[in-house]
Amino acid sequence: MHQFWLPHVAFLLVCLSFTLNAQHLTSDHGGAPTQAASRVAPSTVATSIGRFRPVEIALRPGPQGVRPRETRPGRVLVEGPGLVLLKVWLSLQEYDKGVRGSKPYVYVLEKAEQRVQLDVLKQIGTPGNYQVSRRYRNVLQYLFTGCPIAQRAAQKLDFTDRDIVEVILAGERCGQYTIDYTDADAAAPPPANYHHVGVTTVRLLGKSVANEGLSLGLSYTGDYGLNRNKGLRAQLSLGLYRLRYALPIEANIKQTMMRGQLLLSQVIPTGQEQNLQLGFGYTIYNNLGGGDGPYGRHRGSFGLPTLQFAFQQRAVTAFIAGQSILLSKTNLRPESLAELGLRLRL
Repeated sequence: MHQFWLPHVAFLLVCLSFTLNAQHLTSDHGGAPTQAASRVAPSTVATSIGRFRPVEIALRPGPQGVRPRETRPGRVLVEGPGLVLLKVWLSLQEYDKGVRGSKPYVYVLEKAEQRVQLDVLKQIGTPGNYQVSRRYRNVLQYLFTGCPIAQRAAQKLDFTDRDIVEVILAGERCGQYTIDYTDADAAAPPPANYHHVGVTTVRLLGKSVANEGLSLGLSYTGDYGLNRNKGLRAQLSLGLYRLRYALPIEANIKQTMMRGQLLLSQVIPTGQEQNLQLGFGYTIYNNLGGGDGPYGRHRGSFGLPTLQFAFQQRAVTAFIAGQSILLSKTNLRPESLAELGLRLRL
């Protein structure tokens, strides 16, 4: 939903620019602005969330079969002399999300003297089995007559920013126009997902706990990108841990723990195939048995807030993590755990 509302934050600025521009056109031409000028203002407003222009779009047909037209803020995806590609978000009432392939947005493309709206608002099929029309592919193929690479890209493209922008970029390679600006989010590839296996050493920290031997863990981590180029990722990890420690009331405690962990991590690139990661999340341990220590008497689970710092070089990630036990009210439990480990990307 934020993608629909964020452009409206800039709408007042866009409307002010559009109003001033319309007044300028009126004074230059001695009358009302031309139809083309009223649809896409030649000025662009830059904001912290992107570039915007006011643009007129056609909505779904009403009860009388007429498509109402409205002026909305359009996000500039590609811009150059004689060329602009805009994206306009729709409200929940302006598209049918129950139709297969429907999307809550439309595109407006101006190329030289041609202007088209690309949308999937038209439905085809039979009741109960409707899907959207992919006429936008044919429209793009026609617009890029004379550019085989753009026409090939348009044949099977999906109705997404990246696919539409790829067609526009192909047109530039054919020499049909030049591009001065491309929205980074639109041109970026989808965020990649990775899988890792890891090994971890664990140190139990507390006023009255002593580590006896080596506590080890083996884990699998799914690493999922949440956005295209902002570096926010979610990491879901499952592992099996063997803890060895001693307390004043008992020595040589050995426990097997199942561990689940969910982290949100911010990735900061530091070089080619190299980055730093700062993550915060929550870890749950479940006692599988072994020993008669503070967790051995009850086969329950407990959760720990977690902070992790990691460095990744190509397929290898080294990390250190800290987890604090907030539920303990006695000195008979470790107060925190520290992990040092390596992950290998599969």
